Amino acid sequence: DKNSSYAPNYYGLQIGLPLPFFNRNQGNIKSATYNIKSQESTLKSSEARLKNEVVSAVRQYQLTQELFSTQQTTFNEQYDKLFNNMLKSFKERQIGLVEFVDFFDTYKDTKLKLLQQQNSLQKAIADLNFATGTTIIKP
Repeated sequence: DKNSSYAPNYYGLQIGLPLPFFNRNQGNIKSATYNIKSQESTLKSSEARLKNEVVSAVRQYQLTQELFSTQQTTFNEQYDKLFNNMLKSFKERQIGLVEFVDFFDTYKDTKLKLLQQQNSLQKAIADLNFATGTTIIKP
């Protein structure tokens, strides 16, 4: 093919260097890749945090459920009967005012603690339902 060229007996040498004229988007591709990895790690940390919140809410519910058992309802009923008997005894003047006031203070403190435990149970149920995003336990 030496004679079909415009220059007879032409010998040529070609040297090529890759210039980034047509490959301009490599920086954006790497940036997008790192952005995807960052979003994946954020998602994994959010999943772990959510899992920990749900486990914590379940444990809190179980603990408060154990504290607020059926035995407490029977205790509450018996304690109310005791209060009614003490009130009756005070009205009949079988006990004095000092004894009745002392009992009433104790009764009031005990009732407040029972109500706080009941409130804690309701709060644990609400926290569990909130952490899961559904109504697992109806209050």
